[in-house]
Amino acid sequence: MRQVGPRQLPGPLRWIGPLRRRAEMAELAERAGIGPVRRRYRTRRTMASRGLGWLVFGGALAAATVYVNLSATFGYVIAATVIGLFLYLVYRLDTGDPAGWYHIGAADGGLVLIPKYGTPTVLPWASIAGVVEHRAGTESVFEVQAVDAAAGGGRPMFVRIDAMTGRGALIRSILDRTPVRPPVVARAVVAGVLAVVLLVTAWLVFLPDFIVRSEKLPGDVDGLARACERAGAKFPDAPRLAGPAPHPIRAFAEVDDQNGREYGPMSVAVKDPPPGYGVTSPREIQLVACVRRTGSGATLDNCVYREQLGSDVKTLTMRSATYTVDVYELRSHRRVGSVRVTGDDGDCPTYVGDDDELYSELDPDDLRAALDPYVNR
Repeated sequence: MRQVGPRQLPGPLRWIGPLRRRAEMAELAERAGIGPVRRRYRTRRTMASRGLGWLVFGGALAAATVYVNLSATFGYVIAATVIGLFLYLVYRLDTGDPAGWYHIGAADGGLVLIPKYGTPTVLPWASIAGVVEHRAGTESVFEVQAVDAAAGGGRPMFVRIDAMTGRGALIRSILDRTPVRPPVVARAVVAGVLAVVLLVTAWLVFLPDFIVRSEKLPGDVDGLARACERAGAKFPDAPRLAGPAPHPIRAFAEVDDQNGREYGPMSVAVKDPPPGYGVTSPREIQLVACVRRTGSGATLDNCVYREQLGSDVKTLTMRSATYTVDVYELRSHRRVGSVRVTGDDGDCPTYVGDDDELYSELDPDDLRAALDPYVNR
């Protein structure tokens, strides 16, 4: 058993933990004369330790809740924070061993041990007595038993390896006195599958919040709401914004509590729509208007509601609301204009859901007046 001092690495390697340990391990094995390191292992925590399973479950639930109800961006931040915290707890936090944790390298002639606390150690195969297994409650504990041959079989050294990555391969390496090579093909297959899963997940779940999608025209105009949802969508099959007025348009309003992920059709006329507003074929639409509430103001009224089967009274405050109307060319999703409009319809609705407050609605005539400069130019 040889105690080997840590190596000072040049350049940026000394600031990159995994690369620093990898280079240090190779240097220690070379200096000790046990050949190149063939495979590396490291201590980790199990999902059952310190509530890691609850951390993953609770973090995933919190991220999903924030994503759906508050903000997609904050949902991603929470998910990334939980993943980072999980990796820190699993691979960086002390495991209860006096050494904190170990990085172990299996070389042709023995093992290289780099603890979190203490001096790196090189164990030639001749100094390793074997692997000891004993029970700790309901769990099996595996330890490497080594002796200092130079001291005539002196004080034994025990290194716990039951929490090691690739524990089975490490035990086989010790028993056979030769390192088990990494499963390159299996790792490549797993990495390829994970890459495909991550790409598909990113394409379907994450990227639509940041990248404008390209889609085919739907069968009905209501399907054009996707031009407003999340980062938006463009429809290359739609006609260009060109030619004489009117330029056909459809308007869609953000559904409450959906944070831009769902829009529904919005009327621009109480009765017969004027030219450019009542087109029902998606292949004739040139423009799309996306309406979302972006502000609230003074109190307009207090709306009182009584439960149908009881005497409970519910009072909701009606506030003045401001709406932002973004107008896009449907074909390219190029924004051609934006206007802010105050909702003038402050009448109390007949029915309400679980809302805590009510907001004035945008009158169809006011919306049409805001869109006329784009439709009739």
